[in-house]
Amino acid sequence: MSNPELAYTIERLQKDISSKLPGYYVRSSATINVEDTPEPQQYNDNVDKIKEIAEYLIKSDRPELVFHIHGYANSEKDAITRYEKAHKYANSGDSRLTLDNRNCVLIGYRWPAETPLFQTGNYLESLPSLIVGILITSLIFGLIAIILTLWTNAASNFLLTSVLIILLASGLGLWIRHIAKATDSLRIIPNGLVLVFFAWLFGAIFSLFSKNPHPWLIFFIVLFGLLIGMILALIILRLTAYPRDRFRASNYCVLDLVRFFQDLQKEILDKYPDNNWENVRIKVSFIAHSLGCEVATQTIRILSDVFDPKALNEKPSCKIGDVFSLGRLVLVAPDIPVESILTSRANFLKSSLKRCEEAYIFSNEADLALRLASPLANYFSFPAKTRDRGYKLGNITVARNQKKLLLKDYGIVNCQNGDFTNLAPPSECLEIRASSNERKSLHCLNNNDQLDEKAIADSFTYFDCTDYIDCTDTEISKRGIVSFSQKQSALNFFDYVKLCGAYFFKFTRYINVHGGYFEGEFCQILINELAFVGYQGLLSRYSKSNQFDELSSLDAQYKNLSH
Repeated sequence: MSNPELAYTIERLQKDISSKLPGYYVRSSATINVEDTPEPQQYNDNVDKIKEIAEYLIKSDRPELVFHIHGYANSEKDAITRYEKAHKYANSGDSRLTLDNRNCVLIGYRWPAETPLFQTGNYLESLPSLIVGILITSLIFGLIAIILTLWTNAASNFLLTSVLIILLASGLGLWIRHIAKATDSLRIIPNGLVLVFFAWLFGAIFSLFSKNPHPWLIFFIVLFGLLIGMILALIILRLTAYPRDRFRASNYCVLDLVRFFQDLQKEILDKYPDNNWENVRIKVSFIAHSLGCEVATQTIRILSDVFDPKALNEKPSCKIGDVFSLGRLVLVAPDIPVESILTSRANFLKSSLKRCEEAYIFSNEADLALRLASPLANYFSFPAKTRDRGYKLGNITVARNQKKLLLKDYGIVNCQNGDFTNLAPPSECLEIRASSNERKSLHCLNNNDQLDEKAIADSFTYFDCTDYIDCTDTEISKRGIVSFSQKQSALNFFDYVKLCGAYFFKFTRYINVHGGYFEGEFCQILINELAFVGYQGLLSRYSKSNQFDELSSLDAQYKNLSH
């Protein structure tokens, strides 16, 4: 049976592997472009998989669902690989899940993220009419500049202009006609003529180096450059695919995931209406990366009952719907506004985030994707008047005052003289840092008139992974995973230049500053253990390790622990 309006499809993860804890792959049916036709989907397949999940959870003593959500610009292949690694770990002997006989289902959720710079022709075809008019006007100014160039310059410059026309029209022409249907967008200007205009423009700009350039020539070239620059900036922003990914994540994929919860709850209640779901609820936890954190938090926000009087309490109930309850929330390099954890009237996730039993944030100072690309793309849309409030949750780092950090400076930073029974609020130990000279305490970012209320940020545990290196029993790696691990109090301009070379061009070596958390061995274990078994389970795993001995007394306080 086919249903073209199906919100999602479900498949089994690692079909050929026999596993105790099942894993599924849920794919949103939303398309990359609104004009695209969704692929035909089998409604009966979805029903069968929903029944499988429901029956497994119903028969479990401690039923749990763990959702794994990828981030911005992740391909489907990379997303599936990441989910399969988590599923394989959950069923391995290293996991506490199999040892504790937990009944958990892993669900990898795929939303249609778009690969940047891979839009064949779309960025010109979708240009608004006003921008097309500006483009045509700029080409006219370019033509005037060309005429002035040929009229006022010597034969040598004219010859150089002609050579540039031939080279650019030949070389760029073959390339542009495959990636941009300029004729369809600008029907009055053939592709070749557009190339000639740009070729002549280069010749005109070169003529500025002559001894006596014509004043009008300078005027028209500057005007042409400004107009073309404005259009190119819009096209480049479009090619990053970031605003498009954010729109799809917020407006399509969140609702598709909510629909999955509705269908699963309906199946459970239809089959087992007499179960005592009020006392035995299915715990729902999330692992989300980058823009996937937006999907996770907005889904929690919708699933939360905003009319529940308990939502106004300091700690609202974790129950959602009739059969679910919120468990653990693990946000990795979250691409959501820092506003989401600040105490203010404008906070849009306050009540829903407080419903989680445990919440964790993995961040690092070297995350160029969140430090550069995301704030730039959101500069036009996020209502902040200062740079500090425009940063992302993944930009939060632990405050550091020393120039060079030693091994003893790492660990739990909000304890008082080693006294783990008197923890300082995490918000007082965290900051938003742009450089060694530009930093702002998270505590100071809260509104002064509401500081008497407990900060939302104090409900999270933070892992600052800036200097994270992987250490194993057989080998100690001195190479940073998400940065160069220079152990500085703050990164400077030259550090970011080096990181740009490593991240974008793989210069010296490749460093995945945004997604390296899923490449480091220990960090992967930490993320999975926190999501599947929580902080207490993590302590049990490392109960024989000296580095966790002092934490054994924190079982009652693990929700407010900051790293």
